[in-house]
Amino acid sequence: MLSKLDYARLSLEAHLFFARIMKEHAFFIEAALASKYKNLRGKARVFMHKFDGLLDEALAVSTGAIGPDAGASDEIVTPYTLNAELASGFFTGIPVNTEITQKEIAMTYNIRMTFLPKLEEKINVINQKAIILTAALVNYKKRLFSDVLASRVYISMYPSLLIHMIEEAKQYIGVLQMLQKYEHPYEAHNILEQERFWNDIMCRHMEYIKGSLDPIGRETIEICDKLSKEFWINSQRAKNAESEEVFTHELVNGSIDLMRETTDFMGKWTQELLKCKIHASVLPIVADHTFREANHYYRLLRMFQKMK
Repeated sequence: MLSKLDYARLSLEAHLFFARIMKEHAFFIEAALASKYKNLRGKARVFMHKFDGLLDEALAVSTGAIGPDAGASDEIVTPYTLNAELASGFFTGIPVNTEITQKEIAMTYNIRMTFLPKLEEKINVINQKAIILTAALVNYKKRLFSDVLASRVYISMYPSLLIHMIEEAKQYIGVLQMLQKYEHPYEAHNILEQERFWNDIMCRHMEYIKGSLDPIGRETIEICDKLSKEFWINSQRAKNAESEEVFTHELVNGSIDLMRETTDFMGKWTQELLKCKIHASVLPIVADHTFREANHYYRLLRMFQKMK
């Protein structure tokens, strides 16, 4: 069973990472829908604002309450997040709340964590609110996916990307549900499931990035193709090990080597996209979004590596 301190830390780390991911999903959907779909675009905007509010609530109690590894991992914000938001808001005309990003950049990550009075109670409320809000977002994405498949709605993104977003939202809910039972979401018996999930997510990211690139950028396309194949292999290895209930550090070490290469690529790709050195039909915030997810998985792997 988790201590109160670990419950608080893990909950806030989950919100600071996943709540931003969820609000950006809403942004991506609004940006991808044609102007005629005012109702669907309006709902996406509402979700974006609600996750802004959730993120702000978590931020208000996070100083000194999250671990140094999460704080230094570039999974909450990266050196490029603010500029990526500004550029993406400019390109789409969708207003982006950059004040939250500025607060996160300014946040001091305190290695000596402190457990303040009533923090547990506040976090419990935030967790429950996040579960309900994220479940509503999942339902919205599912209905949109059905409409897209039935040709009732056109959206300028791959339909499978909506499924990808649904899976990430379910992951957020799953982590919070475990925390609400004071169970550790990243204990040894959950490692294989996490490896399978995140290797699959990384594989899809590489495929989507490849699909957004101008064909003239052959070198970058080849890198994406190589990485997506390697992530697919790692995902299958984790899936097979999960079914046989066999965990090996060799599997984690292989994923770590791959993630080291991937985070380096993602950081450079995001930076070069912001400098207009990459020809791609993708918003800068999408690049930063996938970079943060890669950093998150890389941190989890380093944590898994220390487990027995």
